[in-house]
Amino acid sequence: MRPFGRTLQHSLLNARLDSDGWALWEEEDYCQPPLAQERAAVLDEYFTNLSVTPVEEEAGWEKIARLPRLWQAKGVDHETKR
Repeated sequence: MRPFGRTLQHSLLNARLDSDGWALWEEEDYCQPPLAQERAAVLDEYFTNLSVTPVEEEAGWEKIARLPRLWQAKGVDHETKR
């Protein structure tokens, strides 16, 4: 999924789940509208009602760090997979 495959994979592997059931993650993006290429390639296949909130780099991860992970994979430390 060039040009964003590794970045998108990292973001989705580290996504968090809020108490309302929303999946949250930080994504580097340069598209207008936001996430246009990612939505066309994969996001619209698995997610509905996507919304975007601009944040400074890493601020999104800091904000959601204490939430439970969306995905739980045995034996995988997603924090080191970039």
